[in-house]
Amino acid sequence: MQIKDLKPGMKSVDIKVKIVKKVIEKKIKTGRLAEFEVEDETGKITLVAYDDKIDELELGKEYELKNAFVNIFKGKKQLNIGRVGKVIKV
Repeated sequence: MQIKDLKPGMKSVDIKVKIVKKVIEKKIKTGRLAEFEVEDETGKITLVAYDDKIDELELGKEYELKNAFVNIFKGKKQLNIGRVGKVIKV
């Protein structure tokens, strides 16, 4: 799967991306949330990660994301790696 193929509502997404930059990290009621800009050869998208997943992601590195999902937030498409998702350094 590639970024250009992502559509809102998709679940169980497996995708390889590169972390371009960390946009924001903040505390939320249930823990921590961070947004990253990620890319592949087909485009860029915001990646939302939670809690311990945030600590697994490093700028400039490539990762295989397993069991991610896609949603829309404030009119923009986002890729999310939740509790059941996995982050694998490539």
